[in-house]
Amino acid sequence: MKNDKDKLAEAAELRRLTEERLREKRKSQRSEVGGLPAITLAKAGQRTKEETQRLLHELQVHQVELEMQNEELRQAQAEMEAGLERYTDLHNFAPVGCFSLDRNGAISQVNLTGASLLGIERSRLVNRRFGLFVSDESRPAFNAFLKKVFENQAKETYEVALRTDGNEPVWVHIEATASEDGQACRAAVVDITERKRAEEELRKSEERFKLIFEYAPDAYYLNDLKGNFIDGNKAAEKTTGYKREELIGGSFLKLNLLPLDQLPKAAKLLANNAMGRPTGPDEFILNRKSGDKVPVEISTHPVKFENRTVVLGIARDITERMRTEEARRQAEENFRRSMNESPLGIRIVSAKGETLYANRAILDIYGYKDIEELKSTPVKNRYTPESYAEYQSRKKKRMNGEDYSSEYEISIIRKTGENRRLRVFRKEILWNGQKQFQAIYQDITDRKRAEEQLQKSLQQTKKVLEEVVWTLSLIVEKRDPYTAGHQCRVAELACAIAGELNLPEVQIEGIRVAGLIHDIGKMNVPAEILSKTGRLSEAEFNLIRTHAQVGKEILESIDFPWPVAQIVHQHHERLNGTGYPHGLSAEKIILEAKIIAVADVVEAMASHRPYRPALGVEKALEEISSQRDLLYDLQVVDGCRELFGKKGYKLA
Repeated sequence: MKNDKDKLAEAAELRRLTEERLREKRKSQRSEVGGLPAITLAKAGQRTKEETQRLLHELQVHQVELEMQNEELRQAQAEMEAGLERYTDLHNFAPVGCFSLDRNGAISQVNLTGASLLGIERSRLVNRRFGLFVSDESRPAFNAFLKKVFENQAKETYEVALRTDGNEPVWVHIEATASEDGQACRAAVVDITERKRAEEELRKSEERFKLIFEYAPDAYYLNDLKGNFIDGNKAAEKTTGYKREELIGGSFLKLNLLPLDQLPKAAKLLANNAMGRPTGPDEFILNRKSGDKVPVEISTHPVKFENRTVVLGIARDITERMRTEEARRQAEENFRRSMNESPLGIRIVSAKGETLYANRAILDIYGYKDIEELKSTPVKNRYTPESYAEYQSRKKKRMNGEDYSSEYEISIIRKTGENRRLRVFRKEILWNGQKQFQAIYQDITDRKRAEEQLQKSLQQTKKVLEEVVWTLSLIVEKRDPYTAGHQCRVAELACAIAGELNLPEVQIEGIRVAGLIHDIGKMNVPAEILSKTGRLSEAEFNLIRTHAQVGKEILESIDFPWPVAQIVHQHHERLNGTGYPHGLSAEKIILEAKIIAVADVVEAMASHRPYRPALGVEKALEEISSQRDLLYDLQVVDGCRELFGKKGYKLA
């Protein structure tokens, strides 16, 4: 038995012989029957044992040869299948959609990319017409394109929008070629949607630029480096007065748009543009076509346009700006003139207290010849001691960020040593673009003196008035000695009640004056009736009742600062209309008269009378309380009770 090693050696030797034989066989290219020489088969019956062994050996070699050929065939088939798979993958996953269409445009073959473009599974696309996926408005043109492909037998291209299940159409570029038999065409379809979007954005951008250029409020123009106009917008036409077709090909020089003295300046700017440098803004005066002149501000920018350097110019009409600037200059000049010529002293002060500006009036107030003298004089020397202390207090508050009055008075010392009183108005302003303070000084020295004189005069007048009122009050009491002091006590009680009602001092003063003379009309009543101890007759009582009307007639000719005559006239009126002299109701009786009425009743009942003894304060308070809100005012009664009940008020 041969071992495995011997078998392997024998197989290797056999393979070597077989390969050698195959090489010889391919060289000789002899005819074979069943792979064996014919002479060998013919003499098979005559072979010896040695020949039989040789023949057997040849058969074994031939068997190995066949096995090797089969192996080569299997490898070739595997390579072919792998190549087919690679081709199929390349076809299906190619970045280009591949379609086979018949003459009617029906799809016979499509790769995966093509199916993805149409958004439908590949199996559902077979036999469907490609034109169904073309937008409605493009379908006639697509059909014409397909017809042209089959007619010309040459490559044709076409761009079209496809309808898909998506919200937006898919734009594609198609290259199609008819087959050799003319019955089908192969179409390569490329998605160009992004390119189309980019082109659309570019178109919109160009449209926007065109709109901006065309309708910009400033004059936009293009000129070459020799100064010749290439284009201009509507504002350029309006600014120059020339139509666009008149501008194109012309220049500032040819169209006489600039005065001769400004041409060198324009040439210098153009030279800077030729070196790639922008210029401006620079001011020029343009000569319009009509002959009018218009001030403009021109800026230029070298830019690339159509593969060459041109100049983009922007000319802005500054007529209104110059008018505004002139108006502002005039306003500033008028403002400074008004400040300088103002009768009021005006000083601009920095946050640190430094004088930045002082007009003539403030210098005259202090007696200084110029602002330098004002600045050089120490602040302490310009104020009286009291005003300097106030100045220090204001300065401290300002440094600490505290609020203080922007209106105050100061006393200054002039250069001559004279004292003057000034009223100061201070406020924060912008001066030369920075936050400063403006102080306006009004010399009120003469006014203060006049006010002092007036005050003295008023005091004297008031004193005389009080003496007149007091005299009138004494006249009444002299004629009615039994009611001596009645008017004074009524006046005091009425003022106390008015104080409980929180009336202003000036109103209380009017009540006091009216209370002192509220019975002045009794001067018209005979003294014997006033001092009568018995019961008065109706005629006598009616005569006494006239004192309210008579009092009004006596007092109305005096120009009191209070309604004294009206108070005296109404002090016997009652809320329910039962009073005299006119029976007025509550809303027609003034408050001062209501107060005098209550004080008059309380004092009369609490005091002695010729016809009866004093009834006392308690009885008087009971009376006004019982008639509260009927005869007498509710608040006045409550105020009176508060005085006597809780505050211990006593009649003098």
